[in-house]
Amino acid sequence: MMMKPKVSVFLSAYNEEGTITKTIESILSQTCRDFELVIIDDGSADRTVQVIQEYEKKDSRIRFFKNEKNLGINKSTRKGISLCTGDYVAIIDAGDVCHPTRLEKQVQFLDKNLSVSIVGCYHRWIDSEGKVSGKYEFPTDPKAVRGQVFGFGAIAAHPCLMMRRDLFGIVRAYDTKYVCIDYDLYMKTLSAGLSISTVPEYLVDVLRREEGISLSKNKQAFIDMFKLRVRYLPRMFSVKNLLYTFMSSFLIIVPAPILRKVICSDSWGSLRKRLIKS
Repeated sequence: MMMKPKVSVFLSAYNEEGTITKTIESILSQTCRDFELVIIDDGSADRTVQVIQEYEKKDSRIRFFKNEKNLGINKSTRKGISLCTGDYVAIIDAGDVCHPTRLEKQVQFLDKNLSVSIVGCYHRWIDSEGKVSGKYEFPTDPKAVRGQVFGFGAIAAHPCLMMRRDLFGIVRAYDTKYVCIDYDLYMKTLSAGLSISTVPEYLVDVLRREEGISLSKNKQAFIDMFKLRVRYLPRMFSVKNLLYTFMSSFLIIVPAPILRKVICSDSWGSLRKRLIKS
């Protein structure tokens, strides 16, 4: 019986036989050794299950679960979080690669900064060949994070997060009625008076799947973000947040194909960076 680990790393996979190996390898190669890797296969039809099972045989820190049918990333994430036993919960997605010191540095940060409930990190975008196509930096000061949450949601990337597991006893995270479950998590955490911060280092390479981006999901995500801004505006009111909420109402009327081009453009990325620094 494995003792309670310091960190639970959660990974959900669906038809990822070609990408999941490098993700698992990056976790097993961490300098922080005190972790469990909780993996849920969400009803894959390819060899994803066989790949995971081969690793499960080799490393007792891997705990593998299989959904009988495809539940989708949101429900699988909520299920996976409930299976984690560590003091901290780290998220990673299939196809993404953790740098060797990712867990160590985020654990050190949370151990030192007891007032912070969620910590992210900078990340690089990579393509299927591992080539870097862009970089993202996020606010590090909790006050700056709180000031930016109503903007473009540029306060963390979901597969870069590490959270205190007791956070989930305070906020009802990962509401499956929203497409943007990470934004819902940020809003609930901050509105509860808790803090989010960032380790200012590139600790995760995130696979950019532009060819797999669903127009309908992109559109629904912006609709959900607008609803969440309206919902939490009274608790986190400021003139700036009111302005962001008003501006976001225009994004939900933009046709989905145009919206996708906008958010994948360099101009969108530059605007987000200016907002972070403002």
